[in-house]
Amino acid sequence: MDRFASDGAEQRDEAFQEAAARLGMSKAIIEKDFWVCWSLKQLFALPSFGDHMIFKGGTSLSKVYDAIHRFSEDVDLSLKRAMLGFEGDRDPETPDLSGRKRKTLLQELQEAAEAEVSGPLLAEIQAACDANLDHEFSLTVDPGDAQTLLFAYPSLSDGSGGYVKPIVRFEFGARGVHLPVEVRRISPYVHQAFPDLLGSGGVDVKVLSVERTFWEKATILHMLYHQDPAKPLASRMSRHYYDMAQLIGHEAKARALGSLSLLEQVAHHKSVFFKATWANYEDAKPGSPRLMPNADLTSALRWDYSGMREMIIGDAPGFDDILGAIEAFEAEINS
Repeated sequence: MDRFASDGAEQRDEAFQEAAARLGMSKAIIEKDFWVCWSLKQLFALPSFGDHMIFKGGTSLSKVYDAIHRFSEDVDLSLKRAMLGFEGDRDPETPDLSGRKRKTLLQELQEAAEAEVSGPLLAEIQAACDANLDHEFSLTVDPGDAQTLLFAYPSLSDGSGGYVKPIVRFEFGARGVHLPVEVRRISPYVHQAFPDLLGSGGVDVKVLSVERTFWEKATILHMLYHQDPAKPLASRMSRHYYDMAQLIGHEAKARALGSLSLLEQVAHHKSVFFKATWANYEDAKPGSPRLMPNADLTSALRWDYSGMREMIIGDAPGFDDILGAIEAFEAEINS
């Protein structure tokens, strides 16, 4: 994989174009997907950090589990709180902490994560990329979020047109739970088109299990149901409804229903680390989660989804089909 990454532009361009034709995707997606996988390979090999992070979120659902077919622009990664010194009585999830103490610890945790990502982690991944890539690239801290690194990979296009920008966003954090996890192998789309091109072509990643991500998505929908109707819907939030519907039609559903205790664990975790009394996380348990959006939210989501459809690879399901799957599952989990 490293050899191909440092191949000349002509060789890479030819491979990306042919892979796009064979797989029915755009060349920009094939190219960006390669750099997502390549950079994950570098991250999980970091001597100081590789064993202390996990891959999670939407990109893990597509790359690891093939549960969704949405091209995600962002890569979510979680650092272990313990490596930042937040364990024992300094863990914000410790029972019986006062509200003030927990709030202080959460703020300190955020500041520690920002310092770690923008300092030692950035330096280490920069050194790894310098050692394994012969082309120009840049790694910078997102000006709006010190826990996010922006990898401007050596793209074969200027990225001025279309929705796929030649930058991978690595969104780190330290609030997540690292259980349950598993080690899985991912490979770039170009490797699927040309199995001999990249050698082994695979990257081993430690990933948050799909059943936990299933309930993470469900509690997002539960939170959105209870959100103040006057609050504007954030951009691209319809992706969570698409993801949920896809997960319901995937083996992830059986795994999640076999781990119902995870739902309450996820809800409790969110009530601590993403506190919002109006979200009613205490009701996110079998028998009472609210997954279907209300009428006002449905209208906003429908409009948002119309702009997101181009990020879906292949045939995008209709929004009514998405809601139908979610409505049926809500009835099932509440019965």
